[in-house]
Amino acid sequence: MAKPKRLGDFTLKGLIGEGRIGKVYLATQDPFGREVALKVIEERPLQDRQVWERFQRETSAMGRLEHPHVIPIYAAGMEERYYYIAMRYLRDGTLEQQMACSSPPAVATRLRWVRQIVWAVSVAHERGIIHRDIKLRNILIDNGSAFLTDFGLAKLHDMSAITEAGQMMGTPLYMSPEQFEGSGTVSAAQDVYALGVALYTVLANRHPFLSDEEAELPLGSVCAMIQQRMRGGEYPAASSVAEGVSPRLDEVIQRCLAVEISKRYADGREVLAAIDGADELMST
Repeated sequence: MAKPKRLGDFTLKGLIGEGRIGKVYLATQDPFGREVALKVIEERPLQDRQVWERFQRETSAMGRLEHPHVIPIYAAGMEERYYYIAMRYLRDGTLEQQMACSSPPAVATRLRWVRQIVWAVSVAHERGIIHRDIKLRNILIDNGSAFLTDFGLAKLHDMSAITEAGQMMGTPLYMSPEQFEGSGTVSAAQDVYALGVALYTVLANRHPFLSDEEAELPLGSVCAMIQQRMRGGEYPAASSVAEGVSPRLDEVIQRCLAVEISKRYADGREVLAAIDGADELMST
């Protein structure tokens, strides 16, 4: 997609991110002169309905939440063949990038960030919004706080779910067993599972179902391995591979990653309560 120079009141300055269906630019909003992150999606005739639905879904979900840890949006629109969403510009990158640093933040800081995201997800669930794509790349950091973004796959209680023939919705590394199998209805249980993967990954600095060496392999070659270990609940306790992780956190993660939906926390609110209910966790 060739970069447009202007969209609506926004002047594009440079590319800062790229996803499956769009790109994110640093832009200036006139007449305020403030910098924003402008997500731009190019209209594609063969997939126009899906692109439009994802655009509507993202703007609706983010606009409804107005949560301290959900990136606020300033404007949304369409010009020529481009859809765009203007969001607050966060300068410290993604949580995935933070974890890849040679000196990742302290365990207590990482846990605080995850708790902020769980809080955001809990409010989303209360309002009938299922995110469906929680992952470290969709968590942005700014000025010591974490923010959830990318609601393009969200399931809203008053909007039908997006379906794509032959494709799984979400990111394989964070998918629940039922998402891998393409079974079951969209529910908060899928977000709970993804929160468990994110919590483990942030605390242990590795994926629960992949060793560091396996994580370097192409995703397609390890998907079957992930599924097998996922079904058997085969992963080392986070406290056994990382210092400063409380065994109580292992219990929270274990319940989030339960294979049977009935054994998981019901929603983000219960995950939040489990974290807050373990007093020693927040003082690690």
